[in-house]
Amino acid sequence: MQHPFPYEVIYSDRKSLAIQITAQATVRVRAPKNCPAPTIDTFLYEKQAWILKHLDSASQRLEQSSEKPQISENDRKRYIQLARDIFTRKTEYYARIMGVTYSSISIREQKTRWEAVQRRKFKL
Repeated sequence: MQHPFPYEVIYSDRKSLAIQITAQATVRVRAPKNCPAPTIDTFLYEKQAWILKHLDSASQRLEQSSEKPQISENDRKRYIQLARDIFTRKTEYYARIMGVTYSSISIREQKTRWEAVQRRKFKL
């Protein structure tokens, strides 16, 4: 059975089929290890309208993000330092009010966490 989109199948120790639309606007099917290909094809055919709708949305988001100007490395470092200063002051302030202590503040760029949230959002 032909589908109007390419897809990748990932087999694992799961019990059900799931479709993921990635942030890169690709289709990923997660399937049980023993799931036959015709079952996956039928599943994709039944969910084709949903897949096409979400592929379109993901493609639009991808285009919009590529249109945004990228921030320079110096600006990125400056914003991280600014955030660290603000969060440190706020944390010290509220820790004093609450009568608690804290050990450290960590600022990270959680791109992979955001992608995980996006994957869950589009999971069937």
